[in-house]
Amino acid sequence: MKKTVLMFCMCLMACVLSVISVSNGYAAGFALYEWSSRGNGMGGALTALVDDASAIAYNPAAMTKAEGTQTLVGSTIIAPGADLEVKGTKYHSKNKVYLPPHAYMTHQMNDDLWVGFGTYTRFGLGTNYEHDWAGKYNVYKASLRSHTFSPAVAYKITDKWSVGAAIDAMWLTFDLRKYVNMGTDVDLRMSNSGWAWGGNISTHYEFNKYFSLGAVYRTPQRLVGSGDATFGATDDDLTMRATLPGSATVGFAVKPTDSWRFEGDVVFTNWSDYSQIEFRFDDLAALSSDSTKKWHNAWRFQLGTEYDIDAHNTLRLGFVWDQSPINEEYRDYMLPTNDRQMYSAGYGFKMDSWKIDLSLMYLNMRDTSIDAGDNDVSGVEDTEITNSHAWLGGISVGYEF
Repeated sequence: MKKTVLMFCMCLMACVLSVISVSNGYAAGFALYEWSSRGNGMGGALTALVDDASAIAYNPAAMTKAEGTQTLVGSTIIAPGADLEVKGTKYHSKNKVYLPPHAYMTHQMNDDLWVGFGTYTRFGLGTNYEHDWAGKYNVYKASLRSHTFSPAVAYKITDKWSVGAAIDAMWLTFDLRKYVNMGTDVDLRMSNSGWAWGGNISTHYEFNKYFSLGAVYRTPQRLVGSGDATFGATDDDLTMRATLPGSATVGFAVKPTDSWRFEGDVVFTNWSDYSQIEFRFDDLAALSSDSTKKWHNAWRFQLGTEYDIDAHNTLRLGFVWDQSPINEEYRDYMLPTNDRQMYSAGYGFKMDSWKIDLSLMYLNMRDTSIDAGDNDVSGVEDTEITNSHAWLGGISVGYEF
């Protein structure tokens, strides 16, 4: 009992530290799936195969595969970059490194009931340019930092079938900086934070020792944040509203041998939920606006495999194709992205009750362009966006007892 309490305190401390970490670094991109290093190495394809504490993020119903009490903590290092050419002048996004963390703990109450708690990052973006670049009237710095706190429960209906549910309490901080031309350039900085509440339901079914199926539905989450803005020398209160999208994931796993496993996942994200961001100022009412998105729903396909070399060492590979939801008529500099491909590899080592997972991923985005004449977003120019990419390295450390 004392050991359980000690490990719970250690995991809780890791969660607190992860929140501190995410306040100083945030992930590149918008929807994130880097929830464990094992998952990273397999392209995120763990909906049907997950059997450790990270099930809280991938599929809470699969907590019933994590016997006893298990913990897992870690982080992913993300280093993105992109080149932009605006009216013949070339720019490169500032080199930044972001550190979205993860921390989980699950506990088996009895033969049928599991509970758990986890923290991880589902949404985030980081975009930085020089203050005087050509797109400064659209944005020169934007960041969305989020952290999900997720208490979860799973119940084993039969030896093969489990169901689960979790609360998704997400804390978000949004920072947007750009210039407004008022005859002279005035620096507008908006900072906002708040909670977005939602949840998920899930199931896991093991047909036999060779095949298993997992599915998760996540609700949309409505953010109402408060903060402040500075417009030159003027300060004002600011309210921001936005809806983050819901999604559905289905994963199917095949285990040809006791040492070799494959999984394929399909993720459908209802990005049409994210129709606009509302900015409302108290005194500077003329600056109040709706940033229209009109994104379309998108698909993500994840493939992963892992092979146990022996009882202690495991190798992993993964591939992802991720469809961009951005409508070309509403493309801007906040998220200069397109359809993405990701290639990943991972290594796992296990000894007694300890395990460590390492991963490396390369993300490549298709080149794209902005046609200012057909674009409804203010502050954008004719632009060619090339060499959008990111390197991602991950580490997770787990202990089970």
